Amino acid sequence: MEVANRAITKMVTEATILQGMTAGPEALGRMTYDGAWNKIAQLHLADAELDTRSIGLIKRQTQRGLLAHESKLNPDTALKTLIERLQTNIALDTVRNEYLLHTKLYVWLIADHQRSELSALNKKVYAELFLTPASDPWLGLYSPEVYTALDGGGIIR
Repeated sequence: MEVANRAITKMVTEATILQGMTAGPEALGRMTYDGAWNKIAQLHLADAELDTRSIGLIKRQTQRGLLAHESKLNPDTALKTLIERLQTNIALDTVRNEYLLHTKLYVWLIADHQRSELSALNKKVYAELFLTPASDPWLGLYSPEVYTALDGGGIIR
């Protein structure tokens, strides 16, 4: 964007692309609703496919619960459904990260020409992107304003 004035003909072609790239992920987030994210995620299901070792671990961890659950589904069908749902959620999380979080990170990197202070960037990423600031010992997993139905909010000291 800074050098655009030095190459006007190139700027005409690239300006809208660059503006779109640096407009920020908030604009994309506002334009995209949950149904659209789910459709995008469906295009990336193969990227979220779990390997046999991961599926084996999930099966070992959930087998007792699936057998104990009174359901019309047999445990194998219930496991298959659970894994499909997990893979869909992984794909959804991945595309949202790619299109929203990565975009925001790229904007920050473009704006920070020095890139000299990695620890400051790390703090910014965790505080503003992941919403887990270093000042929060629970990394966003605990809030005194939320009732958890656990003694002491689930905190053991």
